[in-house]
Amino acid sequence: MASDTQLRKLALLRQHIQQYLEDSSALAAAGDRASQASLGQDSEARRRAYGELRDLGAAARLAERRMTKTARDLNALLPLAEIEKLAQSMDKRDTPDSPLVIIRAALSPI
Repeated sequence: MASDTQLRKLALLRQHIQQYLEDSSALAAAGDRASQASLGQDSEARRRAYGELRDLGAAARLAERRMTKTARDLNALLPLAEIEKLAQSMDKRDTPDSPLVIIRAALSPI
């Protein structure tokens, strides 16, 4: 039976993974918009697109830091396999930017 602390940390990790996935998706879409804007003549549209890209990049990095910090905290309470199972259940990808790979790298011994 998981303790109350473990359940709270798992819920927090789930929330941070979801936020990371949303921010990463928004960042990818903003990258596409910035690429399209760079083709146009409107310098104001380019500035807005790249400003949005910068802001969403910062949000995605913050979400990643929160996700890995929570995973590290949870790793003191649960084995890595359980944390990886949660990450994989939320995102089936096995790419360098997937939560599973990022968490695995953050928790692997040096």
